Amino acid sequence: MTISIAHLGPAGTNAETAAVAFTNKLSQLGQKSFLCPYPSIAQTLWAVSQGEVNLAVVPVENSIEGSVTVTLDTLWQLDSLEIQT
Repeated sequence: MTISIAHLGPAGTNAETAAVAFTNKLSQLGQKSFLCPYPSIAQTLWAVSQGEVNLAVVPVENSIEGSVTVTLDTLWQLDSLEIQT
């Protein structure tokens, strides 16, 4: 099975960089995957909850604002999602 991974687009975001690193790790383990950019963090998480993708890479904190509240709020709303580190 190929794993689909959502991330905050556009190209060049820190979320994309983290998602690429994750896909590289999966590749080393023999797992195929591909990235799916979304225009917002909320849409990225909703895509997982709706089954459009298997996983999402989203920021929880950043160096400018601290906690990324849209991520935390959306995770609270979509309580069926599981957090993996």
